[in-house]
Amino acid sequence: MKSQKKSKERYQQLDIAKIKSKEVQKKFQEELEKQKEDRLEEEQGIEEKWQTWKRKVKTAAEKSIPFKGRRKHKPWMTQEILDLMEERRQANRPSNEYTVINNQIMGMCRMAKNKWYEEKCQEIEDLEKRHNSREMHTKVKQMMATHKKRRSGIAYMRGKDGKYCVTNQETEEVWISYIQELYGDDTRPAQFAVSSTEEAPQIEMWELRNAVKRARNHKAVGEDLIPADLIKHLTPEYEKELLKIINKIYDEGTLPKDFKAVNFVPIPKKNNSQKCSEYRTIALMSHALKLLLSIINARIEKKIDENLSETQYGFVA
Repeated sequence: MKSQKKSKERYQQLDIAKIKSKEVQKKFQEELEKQKEDRLEEEQGIEEKWQTWKRKVKTAAEKSIPFKGRRKHKPWMTQEILDLMEERRQANRPSNEYTVINNQIMGMCRMAKNKWYEEKCQEIEDLEKRHNSREMHTKVKQMMATHKKRRSGIAYMRGKDGKYCVTNQETEEVWISYIQELYGDDTRPAQFAVSSTEEAPQIEMWELRNAVKRARNHKAVGEDLIPADLIKHLTPEYEKELLKIINKIYDEGTLPKDFKAVNFVPIPKKNNSQKCSEYRTIALMSHALKLLLSIINARIEKKIDENLSETQYGFVA
């Protein structure tokens, strides 16, 4: 399990949804064309080729796609307060400047919160006067939902011995041990002996494009931070480069580091989850790797269909 450590600087995500815009697509492809001279060399290894291709795509995306704005965590939050919070973050702490900005933020938050509640209460009173009980109760539930205490993070975890994890390191060790037991397989050999001497055919462009078409948008990214949304809007030259990388991986059986790195995200199955087994683990992997797996899966399905008789179709999902 890969340990994710937060840096002091706030990480900004690209607003990938903007790639739907024709203008953004055009700008993204123009930025890709500017880096055409940085070509992949034949003598480069798989890792070097992949890192070069990834860097060019990410650079083009950062120059053409805007970053996401800061999310409002509370319904009464205003942009003016968020701007002051950004100033407070950049101010030295402790300092007089930090204290002044912090006091200003606290006062504005109280005023904005009170104003929001007054407006909501007035809406509820108006609905009651109009005898619209259904809408009135919906508004009340929405207001009460803001008071629910939400569980944050994966703190207060218990180990196998039932003891609570006090530090982040202890929590991380518990998760690593759990993931290794859950997905580890000592009986699986490191390498498989292949008796067939038949050479697998090269992956063709139509196979890659079909896999890209099947890929789903707006999905969480893996270690390489390249979503399928970007791959769908590559120029033909970058598609060819990606196809070369995939074919080299397919021929040699060697994966880049980004393809082998999987980030596990724990999602609690119930409130107050304290054991690893009470979490559902979601694995985030590279979308480029998913394309390769999709192509291999399509080839296997085709091979199975060719060798199945009519009486065996009931066993195919």
